[in-house]
Amino acid sequence: MTTASATPNKQTGATIATPIQQIALNEAGTAPDWIELIPAGFDVQGRDGRAWINPDPEGVVAATTARSLPLPLDWEHATETRAPQGLDAPAAGWIEEVAIREGGSIWGRVDWTLRGRTMVEAKEYRFVSPVFAFDKVTGVIRRLISAALTNTPNLLLTALNRHSGDEGTDQLNREPPENPLSIATQLAAVLGLAATASDAEIVSAVTEAKAANRSADLSSFAPRADLDAAINRANAAETKLKEREAADHAKAIDAAIASAQDAGKIIPASVDDYRAMCSAEGGLERFNNLVKTMPVIAGAAESRASNKAESANTGSDLTDEERAVCRALGQDEATFKSTQQKAS
Repeated sequence: MTTASATPNKQTGATIATPIQQIALNEAGTAPDWIELIPAGFDVQGRDGRAWINPDPEGVVAATTARSLPLPLDWEHATETRAPQGLDAPAAGWIEEVAIREGGSIWGRVDWTLRGRTMVEAKEYRFVSPVFAFDKVTGVIRRLISAALTNTPNLLLTALNRHSGDEGTDQLNREPPENPLSIATQLAAVLGLAATASDAEIVSAVTEAKAANRSADLSSFAPRADLDAAINRANAAETKLKEREAADHAKAIDAAIASAQDAGKIIPASVDDYRAMCSAEGGLERFNNLVKTMPVIAGAAESRASNKAESANTGSDLTDEERAVCRALGQDEATFKSTQQKAS
């Protein structure tokens, strides 16, 4: 896919938008080379009441072009509905190039298939419905995915053809559905801006909010349940990450203490104190640095090796500290272990 350089040639846990309608008509009776995919303007509103925003048409075109593949133009969104089920989803054409026209509308240059061209020229299909990825929270359109021929469009775009005598009706079709507050106005209110805030001011405020990691009540732009689900998933992921980090840190402490014992630098009686030291913030690093300066305790390494060998021979799973308790009490390890199990 390529990007044009002059008019009409200027070219980011996302979801897919369905139909957008169409309007600048094909007077010649042939399938148009260029079709409108995203309407001009900041607000993009559908007949079904849904709405999106398009603050960065250049970014949409760039993200679409970056895929380096033509976009399928099919019938009634077969690529999105039939293909995943293993059913046929033939193309009516291929969108080989996307570009920006005056006002920020996004258009695509179509390489029609014979069947697609024939049906459009016969006026069996009059409209195009794009599919695009968008931010589920903010409604910002990210990139085009595909488009479909349809006679039941949702967005207000440019028709592929018109019946004779239709003059003057298409401008009326551009009227958005009743919506007392546009997306821009709602965003301005959420961000604490005046209702008359410009698109640039709104985009700037959103950027600042994201940079400052501020949270806003975005329930006006996505269902509360979807927002809660997203927050819960984020919290659950953060909890799992913290648990994993804690487990990894505990293993690192065990390994550091065991290594120090093997080197004869510490004895079992002091292990708990060193473990507490390592558990404090930055403690493990301080412990490792301390061990480097500590002298070898006479007989400590040999005792540690002897205990490990004894454990291997007897199958004992007592710690060095527990063995030290056994020796202090004059109790054999089996009795000590049995007492511990009964106590637990």
